[in-house]
Amino acid sequence: MGVPDLAAFKINAMEETRLADAHLVNVKGVPTVVFIAPGGKPRDDISFSGLVTLDEFIRKIDAFKR
Repeated sequence: MGVPDLAAFKINAMEETRLADAHLVNVKGVPTVVFIAPGGKPRDDISFSGLVTLDEFIRKIDAFKR
């Protein structure tokens, strides 16, 4: 199985023009990492707010690749 493409985007939710974007992907706090599946649906099962360890972050990326 191939590895899905990953792209990183930084949204500054404090900018008024970005508040709607943050709301669309359910940003609850900062930092927030949202994994979005092909087709545009957020993967709530692996997205997170707050700090996580490097190992946990790698597990989430691995889960996204499956």
